[in-house]
Amino acid sequence: MSDEVVPPSPTTAAPGGEPARRPSRWWIAGVPVAVALMLGASAYRVDTFWFQNDLHRQTAVAEPGDWAEVTWEYEDAVGATQRTFAVRFAGWGDTARDITGRSIDDVVLPDGTTARQVRLEFRAAPDQVMSGCVVELVDATGRRFETGTPGTYVGSRNPCVPEESPGPSAPLLEGERRGVLPPDTSPRPEIWTATPWVATPEDARIVEVRVSYGSPDYLALRTPD
Repeated sequence: MSDEVVPPSPTTAAPGGEPARRPSRWWIAGVPVAVALMLGASAYRVDTFWFQNDLHRQTAVAEPGDWAEVTWEYEDAVGATQRTFAVRFAGWGDTARDITGRSIDDVVLPDGTTARQVRLEFRAAPDQVMSGCVVELVDATGRRFETGTPGTYVGSRNPCVPEESPGPSAPLLEGERRGVLPPDTSPRPEIWTATPWVATPEDARIVEVRVSYGSPDYLALRTPD
């Protein structure tokens, strides 16, 4: 049997007679790296969104009856500013299924749910903006219950300030002055008591009250057993 010589594969010629170049495969090797970078950037954005849109950073904690004091930096329409205040857990108020006339929204509590009133004592300079807080109750199993969202508020939309003397509102437009009181209100005292309502399951054993003026920061007030 004679040895058969296999001729080399012909090279496709480009116009003009020059051999055509094979497509580069370096981009194929770079695909996993590009995908990894894309997924990493996406994960970073998701993680940042998650962190900035929930309460994850405890900045102060107080035992039952003790004061927790914080200074939180934030920005309003005018620019950078800060809020300094102290708050303590002063006890429990009423519990109720029917809160008609005591809630700004017409909320119907489902079976097995009750509204709890928590007493919080605040201390802050009268020129501090103290409206716009969120109050959360945390039970022994880690469940969290807050004062509400639009349409589901149990009690007041401004649960941390007196209704007749809430103090100044944050400026909404650039050029507005800070420290301006709402019409027909009196200056807020330096120490006052707030009594927000929070809806929880009837069997919830509350172990902590959280106060926040914007994610992710909050302060924690332990409650007595």
